[in-house]
Amino acid sequence: MMKRGLWLFILGFCLLLGGNAWASGKMESSTDNLTRLNLFGRILNPHKKGVPDAEIKIFVDGQEIEPPTHGHAPHGSGLTTEFNGSFQVELELPRETIKNGEIKLVIFKPSYKKETLVLKPEDFAVKNGEYYAKVEIIIPRTKGPAFWIATVVFVLAYVLISFELLHRTLAAMLGASVMLLISYTLGTWNPEYHILSYKSAIHSIDMNVIFLLMGMMIIVGILKNTGVFQWCAYKCYQLARGNVILLSIILMTFTAVSSAFLDNVTTMLLLT
Repeated sequence: MMKRGLWLFILGFCLLLGGNAWASGKMESSTDNLTRLNLFGRILNPHKKGVPDAEIKIFVDGQEIEPPTHGHAPHGSGLTTEFNGSFQVELELPRETIKNGEIKLVIFKPSYKKETLVLKPEDFAVKNGEYYAKVEIIIPRTKGPAFWIATVVFVLAYVLISFELLHRTLAAMLGASVMLLISYTLGTWNPEYHILSYKSAIHSIDMNVIFLLMGMMIIVGILKNTGVFQWCAYKCYQLARGNVILLSIILMTFTAVSSAFLDNVTTMLLLT
């Protein structure tokens, strides 16, 4: 009885080892069949400019594939384009799927038309056993909810500034805050209402203009305290001798000459 139990134990142990070896061999065979697919390219608007923050979904034989987190996707939340419209992603797929399967890209961004691109076998280049495909897609604009909301907010902010119903700085910041608020509330539930991201808003701030204005305001303030502007205004009136048309010609000439040597922002500060 003891010998029979021992033989059964040995037989079961051998079967277990054989099953593990077979499963390991099958897994290695499946892994060996995988190859790397490199997709890269740009998403452009009709003016051939890059479209930032465009969402790209990849479908293989009708099933959506999540891109790896080491691509251009922020925090693994999906594949999105960079500020210049470029993207890059690496996928591990079976070789037969790349050759005979259907690989489809779906590109979407609010205020743009959703585009679909199906990659064909002739679209791939092969080097060292890896597949490469360069994609360049032009997506036309559409007038969706984000377009109309941004237009209405801009017009309202402009009205507030024009009629001095609100301080211009406060009106501009209020308009920007409203668009960001809509993007991260309604835009979270429905992508059609996503106007812009916080990253795009920060990237739109031109620090060169801000520091130029700061520096020129300091210079203008110094010139104002020294009486240079009062002297220039007195000379202009003296040359015009009360003639409004002649005064306008003098001011236009001064603006044209100063704009040839100075920045337009500096010229406007000097005139105002």
